[in-house]
Amino acid sequence: ELLLYLADRRQHLTEVIEPAMNEGKVVISDRYHDATLAYQGFARGVEVDLIQSLAHNLDFRTPDLTLFLDLPVKIGLQRARERNSLEGQAEFGRFESEMAEFHEKVRQGYLELMNEDPQRFVRIDAGGQRQEVFERIRETLEQKGLSSK
Repeated sequence: ELLLYLADRRQHLTEVIEPAMNEGKVVISDRYHDATLAYQGFARGVEVDLIQSLAHNLDFRTPDLTLFLDLPVKIGLQRARERNSLEGQAEFGRFESEMAEFHEKVRQGYLELMNEDPQRFVRIDAGGQRQEVFERIRETLEQKGLSSK
């Protein structure tokens, strides 16, 4: 699983992120290396140092900014399952079928990553309606000078 995600992230970096950055574009990505650390490292128990070493060998970039959309695990799982149903997928995908304990480890992993690099991470309260969360994200991007309004 780890190697598949690392290969996917490297391919995405090479084919999408780096070309866009070379054109001077701001790149927003839904998942990247922090997700690998949280899911495969903190939740699955793969040594974080091993993951970091592999990422270093793959020449992963460190994002300038990471938005951590935070909310209680129960609500996050409910939203993911509802999204899957709306998209015509099985309600319980591979990660959505994991126990709440797994997802709590993922959340704790993100919190640890945020504590290790507080200059890069911004915690966004993901509670409430979509528009409310969107406004929190927009305000954060404006504060960081990354919004065109």
